[in-house]
Amino acid sequence: MRRRALVFAMLAATLVAACVGCSGAPKVYVAEPEYDFGVAIEGDKVEHAFLIENQGDAPLVISDVRASCGCTATNLSTSTVDPGKSVRLGVTLSTEGYGGSRVSKAVHITTNDPENGEVVVSLVGTVVNAQAYFVKGEEVGRSLALVIDVRPLANYEQGHLVGAVNLQPGEIDSWLPHIPTGIPVILYDETGEEASYIADAMLRAGYLNVSVLLGGFSEWRRQYGDRLVVTFATVFISLE
Repeated sequence: MRRRALVFAMLAATLVAACVGCSGAPKVYVAEPEYDFGVAIEGDKVEHAFLIENQGDAPLVISDVRASCGCTATNLSTSTVDPGKSVRLGVTLSTEGYGGSRVSKAVHITTNDPENGEVVVSLVGTVVNAQAYFVKGEEVGRSLALVIDVRPLANYEQGHLVGAVNLQPGEIDSWLPHIPTGIPVILYDETGEEASYIADAMLRAGYLNVSVLLGGFSEWRRQYGDRLVVTFATVFISLE
């Protein structure tokens, strides 16, 4: 009788252990725990969203998100992540007071992962002192326009608008795939007629921000003379 009871006790212990092994556990994973924002101007706010995944087979509970300093704010939409799901942790860094220095700001994430209870993500980069002549890359992008001179090369070499590249109308099929779609395109020829045909073709090809210089280069020279007219060539480089 005692022996049978002992066997049952051992069997019960085995079942309990097996049950614990089958109950599952959460597993936190962050593919890119460090975000390098490059260069920022003092006073800017750097924003980034870290993707927190649950690669386990039980709900992941994020019990605490703690930034290393008051200059860093966080935003988490939910604190519970189901198995196979993910959540974005938004982090905002204020660069005020960090001009002229390399910064690294950490955010500590506490979870119920039994093997990795705390994960650290961070924002790193260089903050430069604010100067009147600094301009952000996105502002440059908004102001850029690709100016295309479609006149014969000999005419282009004799004088063209500053920054204009020379592309031949007969080669449109070869150079069109290399024209960036994200910036305005301004076309001109001598009178505007040939450029209008090319603009129509570009619009049909999906280039929605295409313009033609009214009256072409001859009208420009009539109104403005040699203003913004140069003779050196501009090399075309694809931005895509």
